[in-house]
Amino acid sequence: MASGVTFHSWTVKGKTFWTPDYYISQETKPIGSGAYATVASALDSRTGEKQALKCISNVYQQDPTAAKRTLREILLLRNLDHPNIIAISDMWEHKDDIYIAEPLMEADLHRILRSQQQLTEEHFQFFVWQMLKGLKYMHSANVIHRDLKPGNILVNSNCDLKICDFGLARAVDCDEVNLEMTTYVVTRWYRAPELMIADDYTETVDIWAVGCIIAEMLGRKSLFPGKNTLHQLELVFGTLGSIKEDDLAAFRSPDPKALVQVRKMTKNKQPKKDWRRIFPDASQEALDIMDAMLLYNPAKRPTAAQALEMPWMAGNHDPTNEPVADQTIDFAFERKKTLTTAQVREMITAECRRGKTLPRSFEPERVCLPTVDGMKQAESEPMPSNVLQRQPSFNEPKSPKSALQVSEEDKYKHAHDRAQPLQQEKQEQESNATESAAPVSPTEAVSDTKQPKSCFHPCSVM
Repeated sequence: MASGVTFHSWTVKGKTFWTPDYYISQETKPIGSGAYATVASALDSRTGEKQALKCISNVYQQDPTAAKRTLREILLLRNLDHPNIIAISDMWEHKDDIYIAEPLMEADLHRILRSQQQLTEEHFQFFVWQMLKGLKYMHSANVIHRDLKPGNILVNSNCDLKICDFGLARAVDCDEVNLEMTTYVVTRWYRAPELMIADDYTETVDIWAVGCIIAEMLGRKSLFPGKNTLHQLELVFGTLGSIKEDDLAAFRSPDPKALVQVRKMTKNKQPKKDWRRIFPDASQEALDIMDAMLLYNPAKRPTAAQALEMPWMAGNHDPTNEPVADQTIDFAFERKKTLTTAQVREMITAECRRGKTLPRSFEPERVCLPTVDGMKQAESEPMPSNVLQRQPSFNEPKSPKSALQVSEEDKYKHAHDRAQPLQQEKQEQESNATESAAPVSPTEAVSDTKQPKSCFHPCSVM
């Protein structure tokens, strides 16, 4: 944020937003709100573009985890430059509140899949192609998203797609055994089995989530809607068949108690269900890519790059339009166990002073994100003189002929990105702590294999 900017305030449902005067309020109601953040739409009068302005309140007065998570997401989005990953357009501070501006998207995939409109495999292929493009780039930068779900996939009526919500993401260096990893990741329905059984995992947890999303596209409902962790595993085993010992052996750092429980659950061997019976109208190529992603053994799932080469992606696959990151991201501050809230604040303030985001490929001297001690030095480093003259070359996407229908009444009514993860995480941990050791009686994962005669209204909440 450049110096000398004039600020003004406006109110959205009782929440006062302090923004540069070039942002004009568009709505009297927020497009997303949660435990510690509120998202409102605004018009950038300089460009005429609509922006989603997220106000993260009292960042430095909460648990230090909140400030660190905010810093992590800012640094990730500052350094991931891809058309299918949401970008930070602008950011600033006002007292203890952090404001982040991002391009405003019309809806999230959750609401589209719960709508009444007819969607074809052509739509699904185009969506998944864009997801996999984003993941290929992200994973090549050594970043795991860890919370992929339809609600974190933003779309426009022209079918453009962007991955958002990086509050739980990590830049993971496989040589760093001490980097914090948490098993609270991915909303339960999209969790890979290793997240519920083991303490270590790889980027293939994102591939599992994409497999679950493909199933949700084909059936227009969630494949594994678990009520708790044990129920979640029972639904998975009931659909994919009992997990085998060689698959359990492939999990890194499995929890001994979890292994005992899983072996009890799979004592009576269950066969794998026939995908054709669950999704009778799906193409074989769609079932093949979904099946490959929903393998128990993480090492046997395809990478994002490999998935892009599978037959279902053939109509969109274009290696020249599926770039990888030029360098990996290393979050040095993550390994500093004594990081204080004051130090995090200093780093966030430095990011706010940088102003408009520059693509990460333009700033190689920043790829190793600053340590606390080196932060001021990194902030003062000069940018290359030609930094704004180079532009990434991405081909124009091939959008499906049929556009999405997002009603004016329901447009922009989505969470847009993380507004409640801390509260959600706390509830999840409390839920897991109270789960019984005995398996919960399962319900059928997919009891109705036919397309429902009527789906939910566009932008309705499940």
